Amino acid sequence: TEPVRDDDPSIQVRRFTVDSADGQHRFRFRGRFQFDVGRADFGSGIPAVARQSAEFPRYGTIVRRARLGALGYMYKNWEWQLEADFSDIEETELANAYIAYLTPRGRIVAGHFKEPFGLEYATSSRRITFLERSAASDAYKVNREPGVMYETIRPNWYAAFGVFGGGIEFDRAVREGWALSGRASFAPYLSGTD
Repeated sequence: TEPVRDDDPSIQVRRFTVDSADGQHRFRFRGRFQFDVGRADFGSGIPAVARQSAEFPRYGTIVRRARLGALGYMYKNWEWQLEADFSDIEETELANAYIAYLTPRGRIVAGHFKEPFGLEYATSSRRITFLERSAASDAYKVNREPGVMYETIRPNWYAAFGVFGGGIEFDRAVREGWALSGRASFAPYLSGTD
């Protein structure tokens, strides 16, 4: 019998990923669906306090996030991502659409993505501690905007800075302006373990 050999290209089962045989190219689908269901008992006095004559709903559902996208890299030094957000029933929004050039010490990114602003805002909604980000983070939250950014990839410190534009809204209303955004952090002590 002959030994088992990998075919070109290889496909992983855990995530839908296609890699080239030489390891220079990768394509992967990704997505998330976060759905909330709630039940509440407001009591009999709440309509009077809220000055509402209608009965308050006791059950509710909301699609918090519904995203579908693709990402990958090519020629070892180029990274890309394209992701759409379907959580709003009336319109689909672009979440991320960028291309990045990877250097030995960082990456240069161009496209539509999050501005570098705060750890809580930079953390993905798949990994935040609570259901939503804090009110303080949301109060000063910047948005995903078109821009150019450089960020480091270093083990004990991080820095990112970029120039971002206001762009054009989906209803074709032009917003003028631009922003300089940046974020930096460091780890004064690393133990060398996870």
